[in-house]
Amino acid sequence: MVSIIIPLYRSSRHLPGLVARLAASLPSNGGEVEVVFVDDASGDGTAELAGQLAKRELPCETSVLVLPENRGVFFAREAGLKAAKQAFVTFVDADDHWEAGYFEVLLERLRQTRADVVLQPIRSRVPGCRTFHVVGGDWTGRDGAILSREEMMWGLAKKHLGFSGLWGRSMRRALALEVWQAESAYTSYVDNDNNLLWRLYHLAHHGIELLAGPAYVWDQHIGSTRYNPAYRQGIFQDKLLSFCALHEWLRPEVDKSLWAAIEARWGIELKANLFDANGWGQTLTDPQAWSTFQSELLRDYPMAGRKVLAAARNTLLARAARPLRRLRHLHVICTSWPPGWTGFLASEDVTWWLVLPDNAPQPDDLPTTVRLLQAGPVESKSPERMADIALEHIVEGHVMVWHPELAGHPEDVLAIFSGQTCDAATLELPSSGQQLHAFDRSLIGADRWGWAAQAGEDLQAILLQRSRQRRHVRQSSS
Repeated sequence: MVSIIIPLYRSSRHLPGLVARLAASLPSNGGEVEVVFVDDASGDGTAELAGQLAKRELPCETSVLVLPENRGVFFAREAGLKAAKQAFVTFVDADDHWEAGYFEVLLERLRQTRADVVLQPIRSRVPGCRTFHVVGGDWTGRDGAILSREEMMWGLAKKHLGFSGLWGRSMRRALALEVWQAESAYTSYVDNDNNLLWRLYHLAHHGIELLAGPAYVWDQHIGSTRYNPAYRQGIFQDKLLSFCALHEWLRPEVDKSLWAAIEARWGIELKANLFDANGWGQTLTDPQAWSTFQSELLRDYPMAGRKVLAAARNTLLARAARPLRRLRHLHVICTSWPPGWTGFLASEDVTWWLVLPDNAPQPDDLPTTVRLLQAGPVESKSPERMADIALEHIVEGHVMVWHPELAGHPEDVLAIFSGQTCDAATLELPSSGQQLHAFDRSLIGADRWGWAAQAGEDLQAILLQRSRQRRHVRQSSS
């Protein structure tokens, strides 16, 4: 019935938990399920461990493929597709989870469906957050509905419907092979998830069925490659390449109104991808790779390539030339909680964040209004690295870090900064003369606090210089 394809790359630390979750989730007879592990040339014993654990614990047919060279997750999944034997396939990552009953409900639906694709919800949480949110669609009240491919494409363009990676969806193996074969014409720098989904839904002749039942769980953490600056450059390049590919193969296939909606959706995705970028220097960590990419993009897609590069530049320029923001809300990030800080958090203009290492005790006098986060599997427990976690939750406003050694009273914070119009402010605490630094959240680029600290650079100097550069751009444009 379904083949579960699991790409692996140096995943030994995740395998025992993964196999235990599979063993607890799959039917005891195992006749309708197979598990296909694909080791992407790890070379560290990952494949051997996967085989041993699967043979000992899983109640179904299993296989372990070992690829001769490391080529990335796109090709690992393709190898799993070619080796799979069941009518449907679904993808699982080694470090992710799923809610109880996930596979049981899926199997029941696959026995009955006439659709080419079955979508299940995905629940996700960013690092340090204690609660999950649904991404890519919640089908409550629509369980069992089968959307035509055109309905799905409109939903994807207008509402981001079912657009959150390849997880949480099962597809007919024949369709998946068709999608992968077509997509292999387009180079990927990280993964092809965006374009794969557009093509998957476009080719789903028998429709896409919505399944409201238990969710796939994507539990992000700060140590993930997703938060690696080099990975972010790859994502950015893939975003531009994806539009060029869509422009080439999808634009001629759909009517003009749908294409306009798809193009607008791509623009939203681009701006989201550049949220933390204040210039090419913060976006592109490998200038040589970017130069090569840009040349190849313009060579292969002359018209669409010029369009997407102009859109990216205009997005960054508009951000650089935006007006200075008046401070209306301040986020204060703490990595410890001094005794006696109670009863002062009455202002709606300040949000206090406390980030603690794993298993650290919660302060007894912590006010309920403080947003408590846990550092999770952060390799370095420095205040700068833990501040990264709070930044994942802060979208707008000004941000400062209250270091443990600061001597001052937190109720004075807003009074110091209130009403200022600034990208960056450096002020002194009245009681001690110690300095506090607050920065507009959008000024803090993809490097973030921890990156600058690890590089041995002065973050304050970096952000103040960035503020001066932006003022120059704004003055020149006016």
